[in-house]
Amino acid sequence: MAKARKTRKKSRQAKEEKQPLFKTRAFKISLIALSVCLVLAVAAAIVLQIFVYSDGVVVMYVDGFPVTREEFKFHMEMERQAVVSYFAHAHGTNLGGNDWGRMIGGERPIEVLRNRTVQAVTEFKSLQILALEYGVTWDIGYEAMKTGLREINEDRLEQEAAGEILYGPTEFTPFTYYQQVVSNFKVSVKEKVENSRIFVEEQQLHDLYMENYDVYNNTDNISVLEMFIPYLPPGAAPNEHVSIYQDEAVELMEAAYDRLLAGEDFQMICEEFTGTPPEDYTLHVGELSRATGTSSVIASFAEGLSPGELSQPFRNGFGLSVLKMLDPETEVNMSFEEAAPFLFNILMQESFDEFLVVQTAARDVTIRDFVFNRVT
Repeated sequence: MAKARKTRKKSRQAKEEKQPLFKTRAFKISLIALSVCLVLAVAAAIVLQIFVYSDGVVVMYVDGFPVTREEFKFHMEMERQAVVSYFAHAHGTNLGGNDWGRMIGGERPIEVLRNRTVQAVTEFKSLQILALEYGVTWDIGYEAMKTGLREINEDRLEQEAAGEILYGPTEFTPFTYYQQVVSNFKVSVKEKVENSRIFVEEQQLHDLYMENYDVYNNTDNISVLEMFIPYLPPGAAPNEHVSIYQDEAVELMEAAYDRLLAGEDFQMICEEFTGTPPEDYTLHVGELSRATGTSSVIASFAEGLSPGELSQPFRNGFGLSVLKMLDPETEVNMSFEEAAPFLFNILMQESFDEFLVVQTAARDVTIRDFVFNRVT
């Protein structure tokens, strides 16, 4: 019996040896195994592709707080134009769609863009963490920011439908909403840390005053009145101080300027169009330092005016200004006590800016290279 089985086995083996390789049982088993491996490899590649390129995948962490691919790409788009400008100036190259991955002057644009984005994200996330620590906000995830944008736009659409007056666009864009969030966080955090984590010492005030003594005590000055009509940045929400946008401010300034040219009283026109009396500036001509607290653009438009003469209207930050010359030769003698409030605000802002830089540098940043290197 055993001999018969052995004989049949040998017969089957002999028969297979005579068959072509692709018809053998071993070949068929190997082919099935290879097919299974290929299917698994393709499935793994598909899963990996979905994982790496999904919006929710984490690209980096800042002090343990995750930054998703969606959030990273949002910041990347804000940095893209700066990289385009950089390569135009540094390498004389106008980046096109196919240039981002190639080497240009020893640098690859996409890598420069990713690295700039890491810094931008870290700065913003650091500010968010401070806002979270001081109770300014309760959620610093990207989904919370998207929810905030959606809710404010829904509110504005409802206001428009109800016939309420809306200043500016009906809807914020993600970028204009981001600018508002950053601005609000900075103001709120600065209020929290003043005189608790950042300080201005009396000696600093004295030192700055003495550094700029000639600015506060000299005869080389001009005195002007300024009417200033502020307007909101694009997308910013109206507030108790500013409720109009640039186009409306231009119309107001044109109307006010026509009446000033007709000889109407500067103070009366200013109060009528702005609700406040004009600012009275005494400006040090020429050497404008941070200690003056005065925009150099005001001095540039004021210089050369005769007593009683009006400047042309001009853009001044987020607003429009017009000046009236009072005295082109004004003597200034400002004591330390008079200058101290100016000096304090200047030094406190500088201290806050430095505080934010230090906080950002101290953050623990972890980058997931496998995902990071595939963000485009």
